[in-house]
This record gives sequence, C-alpha cells and structure tokens, in this order.
Amino acid sequence: MHRADGRGAAGALRVHAPRSVVRQRSLRAPGHGRRGHPSREAASPHGVPDVGRPLPAAARRRSRRRRGRRRLTRAARAISLPHARGSSGVDRSANVGAVLAELAERHGLRVRVQEVDETGWDFQVGHAVDADGTRWVLRAPRRREVGDLIEGERRLLEHLRPRLPVAVPDWEICTPELVAYRRLPGRPLGPEHPKTLEYQWWREPAEEFFADLGAVIAELHRTEVDEVARLGVPASGARDLREEADDHLRLAESMMEVPEKKAARWRSWIHDDVHWSRAADLRLVHADLHPGHCLVDESGRLTGVLDWTDAAVDDPALDFVAAHNAFGERGLSRLLAGYAQAGGRVRAEFVSHVRFLSEFRFSVSLGVYAVESGRGGFLEIAQRRLLGRAPVFSHSALVKQQVAGRKSVRRTDVQSVPCGVRKR
Repeated sequence: MHRADGRGAAGALRVHAPRSVVRQRSLRAPGHGRRGHPSREAASPHGVPDVGRPLPAAARRRSRRRRGRRRLTRAARAISLPHARGSSGVDRSANVGAVLAELAERHGLRVRVQEVDETGWDFQVGHAVDADGTRWVLRAPRRREVGDLIEGERRLLEHLRPRLPVAVPDWEICTPELVAYRRLPGRPLGPEHPKTLEYQWWREPAEEFFADLGAVIAELHRTEVDEVARLGVPASGARDLREEADDHLRLAESMMEVPEKKAARWRSWIHDDVHWSRAADLRLVHADLHPGHCLVDESGRLTGVLDWTDAAVDDPALDFVAAHNAFGERGLSRLLAGYAQAGGRVRAEFVSHVRFLSEFRFSVSLGVYAVESGRGGFLEIAQRRLLGRAPVFSHSALVKQQVAGRKSVRRTDVQSVPCGVRKR
C-alpha cells in the first residue's frame, strides 16, 4: 500500500479536537526554515559545518517567532510516538504500526496496519485496512508543534474540498495525536527518496496533468485571503520570505562553500524589488506541490493533492518551485500555461523569480536545514548542488527508465513496495 489515500463507503465516525492555532511561516526550503546570521557558533573550528549543533542564539530567537512553515524545511526528527523506538528497522516499523493501530482503536476505528511509511518529514504514516476491506491512512505527528497545526489544516481542507477540481483528504479522525482518513484514488506521481531526495517516478505525467495542476493552483490563488485567515491559516508579511532567504544565504556562506558568482546572483535577486511580491500579491498557497503530493491515475492524470500542512498566505511563486525542480523549464512552462488558462495571473519577472527561488531552496536552504537538523547526507547533497556536481537527469528519460524497470515486476509486488523503494 502506498502513500496515496482513498475514499471509501459512508458511515464513518468523525472525531474533532478543536484547537485553533495561527502559525507563522519561515522559508520553506530544505533548511527547516530557521533564520539567523553567520556565526562561529554554527561551524567547527576548521570551517566545516558542525552538523547537528544549534544555530546562533539570535537565529533561534527569530526562529521561535516565525517557526512553523516549512517544506524542504521540515525536520525529519525522531518519531514522537510513545514506545515506537525499536532496535532495528523491522522492530521499529512493527512497533510504530502497533502504536498507530492502538491510537486508531482509541478513537473507535479498528484497523490492521499493513505498512508504515517513514518518508514523511512531519508525519509518521500507516497504511491500514479495516474489517470491511476499506483502506485507511493514519497520520501521527512527529513533533508536538506539528500536532498543534492539525485543526487548522482540517478547517482549510473542509473549506477547499467543494472548490477544487480534484480530491483532497477527508479527515474522519482529527486530534492532535492522530489523523485518519480513507485513501483517495490514485498514487503519488513521484515520492522523494528519503536519503537521496531523488523523485521515484511511478508514471510519466499526462499532458493534462499540468493543466489540471495549474487549475488547482489558480483556484487556490483566487481564494479570498481574509476568508482563509478566519480559518486560522497563517499569513506572512510581504518581506518575510525575502528576509528568510537573506538569512539563509548568510548562514550558508559561513558554513558551506558557496561559489562567489552564485552568491552574487542570489544577493542581487534578494535585494531587487522587481522580483518579490507586494503585500497585495500574496495568495493562499499549498507551498509543497512536489510530485510526491500529487496523486495520479494509471493514465498520469491528476486525481488528488495531499499534505496541506504548509498551506499559508504567502508568495504565489511557492506553488511553482517544486515543479521547476522536478520537471525543469519545460514542465514549468506547461504548468504556467495551465495556470494562465485557468485564470491565474503571471506578473512581470515572475518566471525568473520562480527559477531563483527554486534553485536557492534546493541548495542553500537545504544545506542550512542539514546543519541544523544533523542530516549530514543532505548537507553533502546541498554542497554538490552548490558546486554543480550533482548528477543532472532528463526528467522524461528518468521517468521512462524507472517505469520500464518496474514492468518486469508483477502487479501484486508493485503494490507492496513502500514509497521511495524500488523492488529489483
């Protein structure tokens, strides 16, 4: 069973724990979104990043004021579920599955967890089935701060469900410790590998995929900002994302090798008003529309969108950076065409802004996150990307290669392969 969800029969219980939390966001890049300026406290005496050490005190204070919004900024830290830590991968997964099943039964849902998915940055996910054969997705927050945001996400999903042209999760259990909903049709187009961050493609997206996703983004951006603010959706100021980028660049230059030409380009981008959205341009954004959160059917058409944890009122460019990173220039052009066809407005310099933001988040901010969270592997990836040493793949060729590699695997086997793992 995969990270895709599914909607089943009627008659489901609904458990809601009212908890209104308005959060502020930080730059949603692979850096956990914490802000701060360069300091020797963040690096070893030899100039090598001291992975896992806290950021400078001033950065931590700013972080606390603006903590909560992140995507590639999410911290994949130790699971917070009680009694879930095992001595081995197998034991750990079994323990987590048992805890998730126990949490579900506590809320009146009896299921058997068939697979545990640990690729998520904010949630531990269990794929389960009940006695009637209905498939469920169980989500348990990895950290208390994530649990605090669940109720606001539920209200946003209820607001958007009748307005969007594709499916979104319909939570039937919603508490700070557990979310449960029936699986939606489709499968993730390309989940991220938890170690390499490469997309594990399931299908080549259909041409209509980009038009469909563009229509979803256009509908989000049409949503009245005041309307979603009343739901408790966090709202950023016009300069927040810009200031976060400035801080991340300063930190990266103190902790990693950042080529001078790239640093100069990014600094020029950060300080040039023409690229950045004004307060009136801010929109409701999903902010994490990478291929692993886009459900598609067998033909590659978009059927649903997952993981709305990072939704906020912010720079509309945030809804295009993942597509640029995953599909390249051609994919970005197709998505923007679908967006414009659905009524979205593309202002001057918007495309160049998306390019800058995409490149920055998937290298500089990834490195900042890696140092802060202790993810040394991610630091190596960020450094290779900064130096231009990361392998460059043609998206189309890579999809065809990965999909072809699965054709020799029986269909029943494919259904049992966890996200991010290819069966040989």
